[in-house]
Amino acid sequence: MFPAFPGGCGLSKNSSTSSSSGTGTDRGGGTGSWGGSGTSGATTPLSASNVNLIFVVSEDSAYQAPGDINPTTANLTDQGLQRSLLSDEFLQNQVPGSTNVTAIYALEPVTHLQTANSYRDIAALGTIQQFTLLSQITLSTAVGSYSSPYAANSYPLDDSYASGSVPAGAATPSTFCSSSQGIDFNDLSGDNEALVTGIIKAGSPGFYVLSAPWETVSVPMAKVNTLEGYNLSIPAGYQGPDEIYAMAIPPSGRAASLITYNSGVQPSSTYPALPEPVATTRSCTLQSAFIIAVTGGSGGARIPAGSNTSETVYMIRHAEAHPEGLG
Repeated sequence: MFPAFPGGCGLSKNSSTSSSSGTGTDRGGGTGSWGGSGTSGATTPLSASNVNLIFVVSEDSAYQAPGDINPTTANLTDQGLQRSLLSDEFLQNQVPGSTNVTAIYALEPVTHLQTANSYRDIAALGTIQQFTLLSQITLSTAVGSYSSPYAANSYPLDDSYASGSVPAGAATPSTFCSSSQGIDFNDLSGDNEALVTGIIKAGSPGFYVLSAPWETVSVPMAKVNTLEGYNLSIPAGYQGPDEIYAMAIPPSGRAASLITYNSGVQPSSTYPALPEPVATTRSCTLQSAFIIAVTGGSGGARIPAGSNTSETVYMIRHAEAHPEGLG
């Protein structure tokens, strides 16, 4: 489960204003319901004139709703996927309202290994994936003298390593891309606080969404609150996966507010329904396996020093519950 566009150096993320509406049971394929503002929490969208830090709490082995996380893989179950689909539609409709997102930051999976098999935490990516697909981005298609901006529903995610925070066992990038820094579960060198305070100090109004487990997002929330002297009542403990926290910081930089939204979703425990029935009567020809081999020094190929080795990459074609558009 990954969005079509990963964040990257040099990628210009030009947001497009968009609007949407829905019941929480269509477009994304999620089955269940979300109850407007939920049983508690804010009901008014955030103001686009503020710097809005929106903390989406993903689930992991330590903090989760019963039935949302597979204990063997630490990944989302069918119910957990349903929750993410419904929660992301709530997030898109109710939190920024009709205004598009400015940036999306997600947990760097390798920084949070779980289970006896040390599986990487991709639940934070899965939690926010649907939101990226409900958000628009405009990219240039300039070729020669031809130029025509192209808008699509596939906003990029920022989840690359900050300098000095590469996990043990992972290859160190030849170049660190500060413009696509993600969230480090271990918060090495305080890079999560640096990311958040950098957004605040830049003072550019918009909606900055951060998706990570509770033990990760709670730290920069508390530290930034202290460092900036906001005096906000930050939650002392985990309140469940339906809570979305937003720090709204006005242009003056003072008198910030903490706004809590509650999606109140009630996810089904079955796998999301696909937009159209899957054909079962058509024949399918098995494709032959193929191998692509690259040998260092042959044909100009050069294998960077320190690259990961002995890895198998599986490329799987799959049908997923993605939105068909914003109506």
